[in-house]
Amino acid sequence: MLQRIQTVYLLIVSALTALLFFFPYAQSSQVNPETASSFEIYFSYTLLVVSLAFSFGSIFLYKNRPLQLRLNYTNIVLFIALYAVAAYYVFSTERVEYTELAQTFNFWVISIPLINVVLTWMAIFYIKKDEKLVSSLNRLR
Repeated sequence: MLQRIQTVYLLIVSALTALLFFFPYAQSSQVNPETASSFEIYFSYTLLVVSLAFSFGSIFLYKNRPLQLRLNYTNIVLFIALYAVAAYYVFSTERVEYTELAQTFNFWVISIPLINVVLTWMAIFYIKKDEKLVSSLNRLR
């Protein structure tokens, strides 16, 4: 299980996703409780929890490769949805009339879901490669 490269990729994805719980995307210089509704925050944390569960749980599904593939494809969609929620938060703050709204973005935190998408895609590539190998060995028998 741990000797497979996709396991390493999925462990890195899990670790990076866990880091997203501790670091915010952006910080505003002016705090307005209307800028981020509790729904947006709850939805982004829900996406993070589900994504973390999928990436970590997918490691242990090495015997069921089709399910592992589906979970990883879904995980990519969840990371893209996380970007969509973050973009909605950023663009919804512009609708609030501020004289100055200075947001400092943590670019390394914003890049984590993109890195996760790339690593998950690489894990999918190697899972498919394993599936081809197993199916070719089954044909030889």
